[in-house]
Amino acid sequence: MSSNLFVVKHEYPEQADFEIFSSFRYDPNLPSVSLQHPEKYPEPLDSPYYLLAYHQDRIIAAARHFGWKDVFDNGPVWMNGEVKNLDRFLSWRVPDKSRPWRLKLVLQRNGHAYCEFSETGPMDQLNFMTPNLHTSPDSSVWRVFVDTERTEPSGFTTHKTTSRENYTLAQSRAQITPRSEDRRAAHGELGWRNHGRNYYHSVLPARKCLGYPATYLRW
Repeated sequence: MSSNLFVVKHEYPEQADFEIFSSFRYDPNLPSVSLQHPEKYPEPLDSPYYLLAYHQDRIIAAARHFGWKDVFDNGPVWMNGEVKNLDRFLSWRVPDKSRPWRLKLVLQRNGHAYCEFSETGPMDQLNFMTPNLHTSPDSSVWRVFVDTERTEPSGFTTHKTTSRENYTLAQSRAQITPRSEDRRAAHGELGWRNHGRNYYHSVLPARKCLGYPATYLRW
């Protein structure tokens, strides 16, 4: 990407050590489902990385927001927006392509990018699609905590970064441990944590409010 096309929106010099990331799933069975249901899944249909283009867009948008010009000039080639370049970057790093993985893609301010992989179990392939192809999907009941204090919207509440102070404080106020299954919410409103494949039957805050632009909501 040419540097003259880059527009710096915000600078956060005091938070220079944070990283941008996005977490998603690698599953060798995904293409067998997405190729059969092209109307229910976004391109690229043949990729084993779940919603790959959306996660790439998320990281690029965050880097632009924080003014990380160097990652576009000297960072990984997939920062040019070509999803095939990101697919290639990831494919060289998957530990075992015969099984599913939970993948965390991390970008640093200096342009260095790396991946972390953790084990995950199999998933019903129909759950990859939206709307869900199951006629009677299982439902879960979640407890929702409303934060007692207001969190000021910022780039750190809009984009996924390793700067987690706002979330840690909210958890502490609600006495929620990091591994708790309960979901916390913003002050006075219902919200959600990192919980994939949710479908909402309500009107959500506009993006201009710096709400969290999750990949599933975009889909």
